[in-house]
Amino acid sequence: MADIKKDEKSAAGMSLDVFGVSAPELIKDLAGTVAHVGVKHYGLTPVIANKLGVDVALAFAEQAGGTQVYIPITLSVKISNRDLEMYKKFDGSNHNQLAKEFGCSVAWVYTVLKRVRKQMQDKNQPNLF
Repeated sequence: MADIKKDEKSAAGMSLDVFGVSAPELIKDLAGTVAHVGVKHYGLTPVIANKLGVDVALAFAEQAGGTQVYIPITLSVKISNRDLEMYKKFDGSNHNQLAKEFGCSVAWVYTVLKRVRKQMQDKNQPNLF
């Protein structure tokens, strides 16, 4: 929730005091993030967005309570975007150029292109069975 400034939350009327001081930061941050996204991207009122944030955070706490939760830093999204960009730049013969541009081996370029090609085909062609 580093992108969401404290004053943005309070300006939107999103008080997360319902958790009190003893709630884990992850739960408070999750509630605040959901509320912020609800207002900013979905046009929810601050009151509804705050309630949704709290409900989602409580549901998450109930579901994952007592476990260790590891949340990677959007690496898979970045990799997916990078792979798609590599696929779009592929002209049929520029494997070496792509390897240099994206900082990987030529063998990895082949692997990425094969995987993205299959994903694109699967997305565009319905399964017959």
